[in-house]
Amino acid sequence: MKPDMFDAIRVRFIERCRGDVERLSEFRRRSADLAGGTVDDTLLRLAHGLAGTGGTLGFPEISRQAGDLETLLIDTGGTEADRRRALDALIGSLERLIDAGPHSDNTIA
Repeated sequence: MKPDMFDAIRVRFIERCRGDVERLSEFRRRSADLAGGTVDDTLLRLAHGLAGTGGTLGFPEISRQAGDLETLLIDTGGTEADRRRALDALIGSLERLIDAGPHSDNTIA
């Protein structure tokens, strides 16, 4: 893939992250979605998508944090506090990525 095409894809991903931060923040405000039991499929799909796409586009920390959140959402033994911490970490990293832009050095932790 040509570098300029890859950059364009990264820019689109970062723009998508703006909306993802809004959706993740809404889940954060609605604590019932993190309490366990029935996990909201939208939150699970969002975490899963960020885990895969983040890694593919060179954002390993986003990928790792989204994967951690996905695992905690699926794991019935995880606590609400663990899920909340994982969600907060992911939101923070996404916000830093958005602020840094597509040409950051990929170290956003």
